[in-house]
Amino acid sequence: MDRLQNQIAEQQHAIIMTINEASAVIGKIETTLAKASTEILAKIEELKSSGELPPEASAALTRIETIATALDDIVPDQVTPEAPAPVITPIPAE
Repeated sequence: MDRLQNQIAEQQHAIIMTINEASAVIGKIETTLAKASTEILAKIEELKSSGELPPEASAALTRIETIATALDDIVPDQVTPEAPAPVITPIPAE
């Protein structure tokens, strides 16, 4: 019985380690994608605002911008919830 419990404990430990490793890798990928998206979108804006692009290049930039935005949308932006408005109770006049 102890041997079975040890094997189960070892398997649980292995699963937890695998989940933790996957979480770390996913976090690194998320950071890399966010950085790449920011850099790509900034470069697109820089090129668009230069006014020196032929129509084909401008269309290509729009397609790339769409792809960058789709990458950005994979991980939802963190939204800070707004605090509820305070409830003000009027003081009755005497």
